[in-house]
Amino acid sequence: MQLNILITCVAAVCGIIFGYITMQARIKGESKQSGIEAGQLKADIDYIKRSSDTTLLEIRCLNNTVSNHADRLARVEESTKQAHLRINEIREDLVKDA
Repeated sequence: MQLNILITCVAAVCGIIFGYITMQARIKGESKQSGIEAGQLKADIDYIKRSSDTTLLEIRCLNNTVSNHADRLARVEESTKQAHLRINEIREDLVKDA
């Protein structure tokens, strides 16, 4: 009878110990998985930041290009206006001579 009580107590203690070890392993695994997920999230956020910075640089470059094109267009329009004035003067001279 004493042996049955002893075996029962040993089994109960072993069950408690194994349960505790299993719980600790699960907590460690969950912490590891949580850390992996947090690391992936941080890497994704860093990638988005870099992409955002690259996009801003490209937009600045495009703004400079558009500004340069606007300046060139203004010069072309002025040149075209002067050419039309010269053509009109030549036309008037031809009409007077004819």
